[in-house]
Amino acid sequence: MVRVARSAHLALVCGLVIACSLREPQSHDDAIASPAPGLVGPLSDTLAPVAADVALVVRAREVVGVGDDLGLELRVYNHSGAAITLVRPVYGSWEHARQPDYRLEWTDEYGEPILDPLGFAPDLDCGVMDAITADDRIVAAPGHEALLGSAAAARSPRHVVLPSARPGKYGLRVRYLGLDIPGATALHLLSDPVPITIRDGDPAKWACRANQLRVAADHQYADVSFTGLVPADNGGFWQLFSRYVHEVRGGVADPRGELRMRRLGPDLEPRGDAFVVFASADEVGWVSAAPEPEGIIVGFTPGPVGGRSVQILTIDTTRATPVASAPRIIQQPPGNPYVTSIARLDDRVAVLHHDADAALMLTVLDRTGAELGTPVRLAPMATRFDLQAVGDAWIATWLQRDGIDGGMLRRFDRDGRPIDAEVRFPLDPAHDFAGLRHRPDGFDVAYADRGTRGDDPQDMMGMYLQSFDAAGRPGGRVLALGPESRTDAPVGAVAWLGDAAVHAGLTGRRLALGRGPGPTITVSTSAEERILFVPVGDRLALVWGDTRDDDSPACLQLRSCTSEVYAAFVGNDGTLDGAPVRLTHDAVAKPLLPSSHDWQRHCP
Repeated sequence: MVRVARSAHLALVCGLVIACSLREPQSHDDAIASPAPGLVGPLSDTLAPVAADVALVVRAREVVGVGDDLGLELRVYNHSGAAITLVRPVYGSWEHARQPDYRLEWTDEYGEPILDPLGFAPDLDCGVMDAITADDRIVAAPGHEALLGSAAAARSPRHVVLPSARPGKYGLRVRYLGLDIPGATALHLLSDPVPITIRDGDPAKWACRANQLRVAADHQYADVSFTGLVPADNGGFWQLFSRYVHEVRGGVADPRGELRMRRLGPDLEPRGDAFVVFASADEVGWVSAAPEPEGIIVGFTPGPVGGRSVQILTIDTTRATPVASAPRIIQQPPGNPYVTSIARLDDRVAVLHHDADAALMLTVLDRTGAELGTPVRLAPMATRFDLQAVGDAWIATWLQRDGIDGGMLRRFDRDGRPIDAEVRFPLDPAHDFAGLRHRPDGFDVAYADRGTRGDDPQDMMGMYLQSFDAAGRPGGRVLALGPESRTDAPVGAVAWLGDAAVHAGLTGRRLALGRGPGPTITVSTSAEERILFVPVGDRLALVWGDTRDDDSPACLQLRSCTSEVYAAFVGNDGTLDGAPVRLTHDAVAKPLLPSSHDWQRHCP
C-alpha cells in the first residue's frame, strides 16, 4: 500500500473582495456580484444595453497632481417617463466586487484605452460586505436629476493621484452597472468623457505595474502532481501523474487538466515520453491507483471546487501502448471530494472517498470499475483516511470529528460488508496520517503533529509513532521519529522495512530521511509537501515533488514555484540507495505576479 502524506491547506478564497464596516453585515448570499468582476479595462457594451433615456454626468478637476483628489461628482438625469432608483457607490463598488459596480474608464491622448493612470492602490481586504440600505438608494423622478455622490466614503484612494501615477492628458468616463440589485432599477449607464490632465507621478513605476497586470491577464503555467509507482512486467514501473494547466487569456481563466502516464526502467529512469490517458476541462484532482492483473485501476477527482466528482478508470498495460477505459463516475457533483484511497482484493476494488455532504464512503467495484452493491457510509466527517487490503479483508482507518473526536478502524469483507464492530483509538483528528501498518495483534499509526499549545511550553511538533492493540488501546509510549520543534510543522510519510519504521519528513523545504528514532540525512532542500513511499522488494522507493529546477523570478522572488517529480531508492538501513532521479519534465514556471500590496519592490 502506498503511503501518502500531504498537509491540508485550505485556501480561503474571497470570490467577492469585501471589507468591514460598522453597518449591519450583508451575507454573501444576499450581496449581488458584479457581472464582470475580472475586467480592468473598458467593458464591452454587449454586456447589457446602455440606457438611452438616462444620462450619467461626471464632473471632476481638470488638472491634478500627486496627492490631489479628482473631486468626482456623479449626477444622473432621468429623461424617461418613469421614476428610477439607483444605488450610490458603496464599499466595494469601485473595485468591481459587487453591484452597483462603478468603474473609471480611461483613454490616453490618442484615444486608446489605458489602465488607471492615477496609479495603483492595494486591493480591498477580505471581510464583511456592507448591506445596501434605504439611504444608499437614490430616486430620480421623471424629468429630474439626482446626485449620486463621489463615493469618498467608499474608497477615496481610488480617486487620489498616487506617486505611481502616469503623467499626461486623458479622457475619463464612468460606467454604472446595477443590473440585479433588489429595490433598484436595472440600469447600465456610461458617461461622456471629461478631460483630465495629470501633472506628475512616476511613469516608470506605472509602466512596471501595468506590465505586471497585463501578464496577470494573459499567461499560462503548469503544475505537476503525482501518485505512486505501479510495477510493470519488465521489472520497471508505471508512473502516473497529473498535470494542471492554468491559462488566462484576456483576463478570463481557462484551466484544464490531464492524467498522464510514463514507463520507468528498473533504475527509475524514464523510458520514452509521457502520454495522456484522461483529459479534463478543469484539474484532475487527487489521483490514487492500485495494480490489477492486466493493468492499473485509477481513482481521481476532476472538476472545479464545489463541482468535483469521483471517477474510476482502468488502464490495460498488456498492450504495446496502454489503453485507458472510459471513466465511470461513482460520486456525482456537486460536492467537493478530493482525496481518495484505493485498494484491490482479489477481483474486487474498494475506494474510500467523500460524498457530496463530506461524509466518508466506502464503494466496492469490480475490476472494470463498475459498482457492486450500495456504498457504505462510514463517518459524517473524516479529516484523514486510509484503506488497505490485508489478508481476506479491507481495513479502513480514519480520523473523525462530529461527536467522536479520534481515530476509527473497521474491517470489511470483499463485498464491503462489515466483519466486526468499529475500533476506536485515541488520536487527535487534527493530526496527519503519515503511515499505517496492520499487525495480527493490532496496528501502528505514524502521524505528523503540526500544532502546539500556547499554554504548554513542552508541547512539540514532529513525526511520531504510536502502537495500538486490536481493541484500539495504546501500547507503550509515543516514539518521536526525528527531531521535535516548537516552530517547524512537519509533513511526512512512513513505511516499514521489517520492523523498522523508515520516515521522510519535510520541515520548511528540507526533506530529511531516517530510520527509527535515529539521525536523519538531507535528501533535498527544495522539496514540496506531497511525499510517499512505494514498497519495492526489500527496499522502498521514495517519491516527492521538488522545485530545484524552477529558476524563474516567480520562484526566486515570491516563492511561487512549480515542482517536478523526483524519486530515489531507500535501502533497509534508511539511507538512499542511489542518486535521486527526475521523473517528469512537464511543469511550466509561473509568471511573476506580485500582489497589489508589494508590487513596488519588484519594480526598478
